[in-house]
Amino acid sequence: MSNKNDAGVRSVGELRQFAHNLDGAQRELDMLCSWLNNAMAGVCQTWSDKQLAAFKPKFEEKTMEVAELSSLVKRMSQYINQYCNGIERINNIRMRGF
Repeated sequence: MSNKNDAGVRSVGELRQFAHNLDGAQRELDMLCSWLNNAMAGVCQTWSDKQLAAFKPKFEEKTMEVAELSSLVKRMSQYINQYCNGIERINNIRMRGF
């Protein structure tokens, strides 16, 4: 006999914890990108050379990728929470005998 429910989830609590951890990671990614972008803007106002000029477009490209990752993580967290809500609704209906 399996410990999983019909949706293939052993523990809704573990799944919700993963979604919570994703939320925290997403917030950290957003804060890091914001801090890095602000720092880069400040440096670019007071310093300019060939290395910085070569670095800046690569930096901007990578920070955009991190922002995309943050968005992906947020959407996955939202999906997991909706998925868990559905499982819990089904389990509640079954417990009431409907």
